[in-house]
Amino acid sequence: MVYTEQHPLLELPFFVNGSLQGNARLEIESHLKECAMCQKEVQTLKAIRQKVKNNITGDGPGEMGWQRLKNQIQNEKHQTKQKTVYVWQAVAAAAVLAVAIQSALLYKSESLTEGYQTLGVADSSLQVSFYPTVTEAQIREVLNEIDARIVDGPGALGIYRITLVGVTENKNITEHRAKVQAKLASYSDWVRYVSE
Repeated sequence: MVYTEQHPLLELPFFVNGSLQGNARLEIESHLKECAMCQKEVQTLKAIRQKVKNNITGDGPGEMGWQRLKNQIQNEKHQTKQKTVYVWQAVAAAAVLAVAIQSALLYKSESLTEGYQTLGVADSSLQVSFYPTVTEAQIREVLNEIDARIVDGPGALGIYRITLVGVTENKNITEHRAKVQAKLASYSDWVRYVSE
């Protein structure tokens, strides 16, 4: 039995509705003989119980009402199943259509790119990441040393996009880019990462 400050308040509702049995019921009966506060609580609970009983009417929907309710539930289940089937049919049709469109686009794009070659100048840019401790002056010193300028960055990862100045021919770009990457590698205290 749970007592709150020496009063079995949590068991009193069970005592009132008659669901408390055995020793627990006997203990509460003996406690009620001595405790005016718990006696008053029992009277309040009995009054509430009686009011609830008085408000419950015995008039139910009857047999016809129950049958009508069952029929409505069955109709709703049937309508829900039909709606679900229609939705899945629509989703399946959309998926088939999407696959067909993608297949057609991929086939067309492959035939368009056959034999494609770039005619422009090779890209003369590199991606460079500096250590966080490197100052702006040190970054400028490195860029001046390799004859490059920043075209983008730093991004969220601290990566700069730089372009090499003064290189115009494709073969010179590849050679010059290799030299610049080697030069940047010599700044290992400042440069964390270099790539094309």
